Amino acid sequence: MSTEPTAENAREYVWERTRLLARLVLTRQKGTTVSELGGSFDIGVDFLVKCGKRIGKLKIVPLFGVELSGTLEPLKTEHEADRKARTKFKLWSTKAVFLFPIMFMLFSVESDAGYFGWLLEPTITHQGFPKLERVSRIDLKKIDTDTMNIAFDHIQAWYEAMAVITMKEVE
Repeated sequence: MSTEPTAENAREYVWERTRLLARLVLTRQKGTTVSELGGSFDIGVDFLVKCGKRIGKLKIVPLFGVELSGTLEPLKTEHEADRKARTKFKLWSTKAVFLFPIMFMLFSVESDAGYFGWLLEPTITHQGFPKLERVSRIDLKKIDTDTMNIAFDHIQAWYEAMAVITMKEVE
């Protein structure tokens, strides 16, 4: 008796591999913890990630959300990944308001290739104020140690700028 793979089995396979690959990438950073949000109500974020050093007197914990997507397609270039992500990005909507950065991660589960970009990008203005910007067009970068280090550095810097404002309110 032959068991033919079903679309449901393929979706489960892609989702499980995507989750595992994302966890592997995210936990390369020491001190990072990944919590899966899941459940029956999709709020537009799959993981909540705590990272970096606690900041300031209030010991603010840097965290960010991650929206995941996976595919069986090979995705050999950033251009191919961008095309796939833009289709998904058009469908992304949040069921909540987020006051922290949201990263998008896309994995080819056959080749283990991964790409990331921002949905809510942490930036700092010229005046040193933190800003979260919902991107109008997602641009993905290939995941490697350097690109992820830069992303984690941006998150840490954004929270450090937030701490300055927060501490002024507390004092």
